[in-house]
Amino acid sequence: MADVSYQGMPRRIPRIDRLMKNMEGLCRRYDTRISYCMWLLVLLVVWAIFVPGVVSTVEYAGEYTPESVEPVVEMSRAENRVLYRVIRAMNDRCIASTDAFVLAPQISVDGKPYRYSVLSVCADGMDLINPEVLVSGKSTGVCLNEYRGISKRVTREYPVTIGYSGDTGVSFTLMTLDEVCPLMFALDLLTGTW
Repeated sequence: MADVSYQGMPRRIPRIDRLMKNMEGLCRRYDTRISYCMWLLVLLVVWAIFVPGVVSTVEYAGEYTPESVEPVVEMSRAENRVLYRVIRAMNDRCIASTDAFVLAPQISVDGKPYRYSVLSVCADGMDLINPEVLVSGKSTGVCLNEYRGISKRVTREYPVTIGYSGDTGVSFTLMTLDEVCPLMFALDLLTGTW
């Protein structure tokens, strides 16, 4: 057979091929937009999860009016991040000052005192979450406590075992009145019984 050349009209692309080519361009254009929308959605989810605990301002405010505080219970991730930042601010205050202890309500979060039961003992470098007296001894002594220029003599029992929660529930015992007085005074301020 001889070679045959086609000399007539150029061969037309079938309609289905043109339709598929147009659809492919359309899909690519919308795929890009869908991809942008997906990234925006991921960004919004990340913003919603991480920003509430990061955006709030946490700073040492100083003195406060003793009022009762709430115990630290199960918290959301954002609340746990705020608690971590509050404890870090308390530890920074311990390093920068000669305070014996720092209470959580002395730290302000977005201009309001952080009203949770958290106490930092500066000398020992301990952070006590939900501290409470577990056991009191039979010996008694008198402590002189002063806050905002007001002095009070308070009778305290000792030795005292203090329990607190953190990663795990732990406790420690204070044997002498000299150890018991400052910590019990801090607990009185924290619970609002001063």
